[in-house]
Amino acid sequence: MNLLVIDFESSNYNPVSEWYKDHNCYLITSTESLKLMSNEVISSFKKVVDIESLHPDNDDLIFYYAEKLRKETVFDYVIGVREFDLLPAAYIRKKWGLPGASVEAIEAYRDKGVMKEILERNNVPIPKFSLIKNALDVIEFIEDHDYPVILKPRTSKRARGISILKNDNDLHNSLYIGLKRNSEELINMMVEEFVDGPMYHVDGVVLNNQIRFIWPSLYVSNCMDFQNGNYISSCLLSPEDKLFDRIIKYVRKCIEALPSPVNFAFHAEVFLCSDGSFKLCEIAARAGGGPVMTSIENIFGINPKEIAFNAYIGNVSNEKLNSINIKPNSICGWIIIPNKLINSYIYNIPEFCPFPQVTSYKTFAKDGDYFSDERQVITEITITSSTSNEVKNLIAGIMKWFYSQINFKAVN
Repeated sequence: MNLLVIDFESSNYNPVSEWYKDHNCYLITSTESLKLMSNEVISSFKKVVDIESLHPDNDDLIFYYAEKLRKETVFDYVIGVREFDLLPAAYIRKKWGLPGASVEAIEAYRDKGVMKEILERNNVPIPKFSLIKNALDVIEFIEDHDYPVILKPRTSKRARGISILKNDNDLHNSLYIGLKRNSEELINMMVEEFVDGPMYHVDGVVLNNQIRFIWPSLYVSNCMDFQNGNYISSCLLSPEDKLFDRIIKYVRKCIEALPSPVNFAFHAEVFLCSDGSFKLCEIAARAGGGPVMTSIENIFGINPKEIAFNAYIGNVSNEKLNSINIKPNSICGWIIIPNKLINSYIYNIPEFCPFPQVTSYKTFAKDGDYFSDERQVITEITITSSTSNEVKNLIAGIMKWFYSQINFKAVN
């Protein structure tokens, strides 16, 4: 079987060469990711095409090189890995007449505007929102709903490009920067009511149109703070948590309302409102990034991303899913730490974490690395303990220790 995999992330996150080792696997990746791969991993693929473009999120060359590869090979499946890879893979499948998630399904999970319109039509509770054609749409939404509001791209990740407008000064600053880079562009933004409440993420896998695994987690820290240099952290909910069943029921309703793929992993983010109801922030037709899968694998012994990937090519395995312990004896959490300062150098990155509950400690920077104006992940930590409260306390303790070790030197 010939597989074309589009994956712009490091193989540290997505060991596709292990998952597809019994097939002829062709890879389209970024030049930066290729540099991180070992010779052993590279040689496991039938062919690797690395792409270097002027902008890291520019995917135009994916189509160019996919067509080049098609002249050499007849492909059975085209699979996108990274969130930004899902839609190109869907377009290529459509053009080549191959099975897999449709463009319609991927757009519903990638474009938050399309997503919210579908959910609204199906009476699924969501934040009030408006798609933006010009700045008047933002002004009118604020006149109707008042501050604060969220201004965000319809397609993005990790809070990139999202801003909270709390007053007219914030609105003026956002419009001063501009809703688009030049006058010829279309605006790919939306405005949404600000929901002041805790956020949860719900991760799972769908096989043959049935949710076979689903589990909620609490974001212990504020995701929006990532763009300001603060860490993101999370911990699995215990089945005894009073919100456990309710939040699962809500996410099921979202998936049922959307034109979902037959087989896929999902990652939903949900607000808990002050009245006790839930409203969807967004849901993606891919597994949670960073240490989300590590956390699930530590407790349940499964990797939803791997299961979904195998399901794409017809290898549906129920054995592991049928043996999941729905009342686990321990709870897992994780931390994602970005560079705290921009225009700075980093020093004294700890080589290991001394807390015995830490089951995984990964660093993605080295002493002397320079950070310009972009937040980049420097460390990911996974923690396992007996209860959710213990995990939350450990997160606070670990972060106090981490920041006492590391140094940033600002550039004047």
